[in-house]
Amino acid sequence: MKKCFYGGRLSAINQELTGCIEAAVKLEGKAREAYQMAVRTAKQMAEKEQEGRAFMEFYATRTGRRFFESQLPSLIQALEGVTEALNRRQAPVTIPAQAGDDFLKELFYGNVEIGVSSMEGYSDEKLKEVTLIQDELKKELNEEQWELFETCSRKMSSCTSAENCRMFQHGFRLAVKLITAGLGTSE
Repeated sequence: MKKCFYGGRLSAINQELTGCIEAAVKLEGKAREAYQMAVRTAKQMAEKEQEGRAFMEFYATRTGRRFFESQLPSLIQALEGVTEALNRRQAPVTIPAQAGDDFLKELFYGNVEIGVSSMEGYSDEKLKEVTLIQDELKKELNEEQWELFETCSRKMSSCTSAENCRMFQHGFRLAVKLITAGLGTSE
């Protein structure tokens, strides 16, 4: 069984990613609030201007005071926070292990030690049912029929296992692509 150094590193990376995602969600919310505030204020200013009030009088209105004393500083603060977060460069994550071309296949078949082992949700009841049915079939079939049945079962098992492995690899690659796309920077 191959040893892998991912265990603790993946946990730390997962925590770091979770923190980054939470910060991004908060920043997105602040930016959205600031944008909506600016749009509301611009609409209010346009309405006042259409009513014949001069723009220069805006500061003297209750809405103007609220804008200049509360909303504008909040908008500036939110934008500064977004700017600061965007300017902060995160060091790229590197994993200090080499993975061969067949790494995902070996991972699927349990040949890679990842530091996590769980029997949660495992039950051998289905296997017991299959074994009982096979025992009954063996009693009913002659030797030639039984060999044909076993050959068919092996082929089916091999086909199902290969397809499950292929889908596991596909799903794993897709998950990694989604994670890296979420960490990427937009230009």
